[in-house]
Amino acid sequence: MSTSNLIKVTKISPREYKKLPALMLNYGTAPTRFGNCLTAFKNDTLCYLSFYDKEPPLEDLKKTWANATLTENEALIARNVAKLFESDDNVEIYLKGTDFEMEVWEALLKLKKGTTASYEDVAKAVGRPRAVRAVGRAVGKNNVAYFVPCHRVISKDGSVHKYRSGAHRKLKMLKEEGAI
Repeated sequence: MSTSNLIKVTKISPREYKKLPALMLNYGTAPTRFGNCLTAFKNDTLCYLSFYDKEPPLEDLKKTWANATLTENEALIARNVAKLFESDDNVEIYLKGTDFEMEVWEALLKLKKGTTASYEDVAKAVGRPRAVRAVGRAVGKNNVAYFVPCHRVISKDGSVHKYRSGAHRKLKMLKEEGAI
């Protein structure tokens, strides 16, 4: 476990995840100031958050947590999401990824609100300055949008694009945070 920006992270590798008994996850959709999101929680710990415009990315949730037992619980999700976005302090998240992905996500957690970094900056921060494309893939695989702030990673030239939930949403987040 590590703590960055008041976010408590529990990490698990794909290999460890396969050995666990099935996780029980509650999931559902809820509105936020950035649009609708699909989320999943293990008790009160956020395991998945993805924004969407048309259809919730339920297949991505199922793929991300393939061995989990998913139970739809819209009332619980609405309460949890409202709490998350009231104040993003003291958020507990559960991440599953490779060692490299975890390194990248931990570097993202160190990016303060109101700042941005390039993919190259993140590659340097994880000690692999030539792994810019691999960093880009790891950033894109982040399954806890906003709270693992992949939206703070922009192109080296300062342009804002390539966000899983839409460049328009990334731009809105960065403007709200005062980063652009």
